[in-house]
Amino acid sequence: MRERFALLGYVLLSGSWSLGYKAVEIEIQSAKEYPSHQEFQNLIIAAYPCGVRGKACQLFDTNKLSKAGVLPVLIVVENNNDFAVELDGQAIFLVDSEGVQHRSLDYLDVLVRINMKKPPRTPTTKEVLARKVSGKEMFVDFQRKAFGDKLIAPHDSDYGIVFYTLRSSQSDLSGSRFYFPTIYNFSTKEPLMFFEFEAN
Repeated sequence: MRERFALLGYVLLSGSWSLGYKAVEIEIQSAKEYPSHQEFQNLIIAAYPCGVRGKACQLFDTNKLSKAGVLPVLIVVENNNDFAVELDGQAIFLVDSEGVQHRSLDYLDVLVRINMKKPPRTPTTKEVLARKVSGKEMFVDFQRKAFGDKLIAPHDSDYGIVFYTLRSSQSDLSGSRFYFPTIYNFSTKEPLMFFEFEAN
């Protein structure tokens, strides 16, 4: 019981209840229509970085992402093969202008970061904490949209959002690119050639 009150106190002090949050429906375009995309091996992969506050609000009903230094990126994949393909959102890298690879963040970590100023004193699981500090509507929205592990059927498409830590010097992503090293033919479990394209 004390742990519950302690966590509630942290939540209230951080002002992190997301009252009035409403899920935003994302208008998905054809992958070719995004400036940042690549077409190869009968796949089209696009990335739409939303580091600017206005763009981020196209994905989520909050301005906390940019304040917390989190960059959401919409990933759209069109599979024009006769076999399913498998992608892992945690293996989609943002490579900065210095060649450093940045792995995407877990959406649970993002929810905690944008909703809490200080970590809780009492230990708790990441999912339980994320649920408590974000509220049901925000948690479900982030969970539903996070890219995660994707299995995309033949001649089908899917999308999801990956998150990165964004330094102030990266606001325009000049010289950065997206790197997809592990895309698999689900039937044969064989890897396809990697994708790599500029982050426009």
